[in-house]
Amino acid sequence: MPCIQVMFGVPKKNFPRAVDRNRMKRLMRESYRLGKNELFEKIGPGTGYNLALLFTGKELTDYTTIQLALKNALERWLKKITSTTPTS
Repeated sequence: MPCIQVMFGVPKKNFPRAVDRNRMKRLMRESYRLGKNELFEKIGPGTGYNLALLFTGKELTDYTTIQLALKNALERWLKKITSTTPTS
């Protein structure tokens, strides 16, 4: 099973209230939690990665928007690492 460490961040400049920053991070973590099994299946065993996911939006969004954006970001990341990773 691959080892992936993920960090979620929301800038204080865009969301001055801690309540809003925490809500966005909570929604991002939940979206990642539900989609990480697909991610682990596509990445081979014995690999390790560190990811930092930052929310750069200017206003609060709903869960479905975050889920779609996170899924697209992870797919782009997967495409990038599979094209640069040498196969043995």
